[in-house]
Amino acid sequence: MTKARNFVTNTNKIIGISNKYDPSTNEIENLTIDLASKTDAIVVPKGTSSQRPDPAVSGMIRFNTTLDKFEIYNGSAWLTLSAGEQSFGLDFSSQTSAIILPKGTTGQRPTGQVGMIRYNTTVPQYELYNGTAWVELGEQPPQFVSISPNTIASDATEAGSTQNLVISGGNFKSGATVSLVYSGGTVNAASVTVDNSSQITASFTTSTISSSHVTDANTYDVKIQNASGLSVTAADAVFVDSQPIWTLTNSTTLRTVLALARTGLSIPITTATDPDGDTVTYSATSLPTGLAIASSTGVITGNLANVTADTTNTFSVIANSTGSFSGATQKSTTRSVNIVRKFGLSNSLLFDGSSYLSRNMNGFSTTTYTLSMWIKRTKLGAIKIMGKADNPYVWHEFTSSNKYGITDSGSGIATSVSYESNNVLRDTSAWYHFVTAYNIAASLDVKFYINGSLASTSSLGGVYGNGSRLGGNYDTYIGRDRAAGVSGTNFEGYMADIYFIDGQALTPASFGETLNGVWIPKVYNPTGVAQTDYGTNGFHLTFTPSTISGTTVSDVSGNDKHWTASGF
Repeated sequence: MTKARNFVTNTNKIIGISNKYDPSTNEIENLTIDLASKTDAIVVPKGTSSQRPDPAVSGMIRFNTTLDKFEIYNGSAWLTLSAGEQSFGLDFSSQTSAIILPKGTTGQRPTGQVGMIRYNTTVPQYELYNGTAWVELGEQPPQFVSISPNTIASDATEAGSTQNLVISGGNFKSGATVSLVYSGGTVNAASVTVDNSSQITASFTTSTISSSHVTDANTYDVKIQNASGLSVTAADAVFVDSQPIWTLTNSTTLRTVLALARTGLSIPITTATDPDGDTVTYSATSLPTGLAIASSTGVITGNLANVTADTTNTFSVIANSTGSFSGATQKSTTRSVNIVRKFGLSNSLLFDGSSYLSRNMNGFSTTTYTLSMWIKRTKLGAIKIMGKADNPYVWHEFTSSNKYGITDSGSGIATSVSYESNNVLRDTSAWYHFVTAYNIAASLDVKFYINGSLASTSSLGGVYGNGSRLGGNYDTYIGRDRAAGVSGTNFEGYMADIYFIDGQALTPASFGETLNGVWIPKVYNPTGVAQTDYGTNGFHLTFTPSTISGTTVSDVSGNDKHWTASGF
């Protein structure tokens, strides 16, 4: 075998080349020539047909001057290379070196012809033209694993104008498209974002979705297609299932619950409808303790505990579309709603005609005060409510004609003063709210309010001159006549939520409010500072169990003006 020599070149062309040659086999060993960076041309051997080399070797190429065509030897015959000639093959299967193909960016692709092959430096990957698009060599079709959600709505009321479906899988390429396929056509995604090779987000316009599209088990097939044309179709992957439509709006107050009506509640909610005709069921989260919701109707029932101040409970009610498709995710519509719980008379103290409360009221303002109390009578006639025991005495009372009044009198006083309301109060099933605003310091004025309204009054005689006799270093009673020996005039009935404000003449608006035409109690606590809100000797009795211990009924105003209970 002859020894190889180096290339003989000048600056423009290869002048000559020899390589290892084996005369016994008449073959030249493998050789690689890299001319990919050159822009001129290769000059191949040329000659007439009679000058063809003999013996010829597979893969030889030359220019035949007789035929005026390039030709190659395929191992058995010489084939010409020219436009219009039949296809031919090049067999390099016995070679161990390489062919260097044209290369360039995606933007440098030539006008495609079927069978073209090149190396794309942008990807980077070998690619060929399949007659429609450039396809990566060995490219696999996209893969489908799952889709979320697996439902899509045909109604925009709750779903909105667009809906996103997130598809998990593999081999997703830039430029991929997503479509929903049904027996009558295709719905294309309005936009597709290839998040990465394993996730695609497809956005669909709701108006293009229709429950009438779906004829096979109420589902769409999902087709993902890469730019190469390779695709995958997942059958029955998306269900058409719209959210329930609810006219109920967020922040709706379903019910304002009064303290006296907090048991046996039945609170209906506006029902929802399902655009697809599915059955709607209901549920709730964070319902107030004691309440439950009926799944079939949405009616909220149960009992509520009383509150010490007006309280708003916010919770969520949920309308669920049960769906009729196996495997479909349940669609739901949620609203945040409220129930307002009003403070009320959850506790009261029963007086039986022999029981009463007492304490010394010395030191309070004898010219200005407010007394607010809720009373339910069980006995009619002349009854004492609250007053001072010894002369000079004063009493808040029911008169013999069942009117609310005040008598301020006693020995040593020039004038005895009495006022009574013109209202007759003899309903033993009702709670009455009484407010007495006593202000003789400036206007010689006493006002009675019953259930929030100023009552007309009649004077039974006398003129105030030097202040009320409610004060002084004497005991004051609630529920008993001034003298222990006086019988038949002690109070019988219930009392609740008693306020005494020392030094201020207030209106009922400080202690109650109208709701749905009903006068109800509210918490009085304008500043939270006892001395400011109640005055020096003011008090507040709620009669909650925690405020009663033995014979002590505690004041909750912060002034610690506690009372002593007798006969209970």
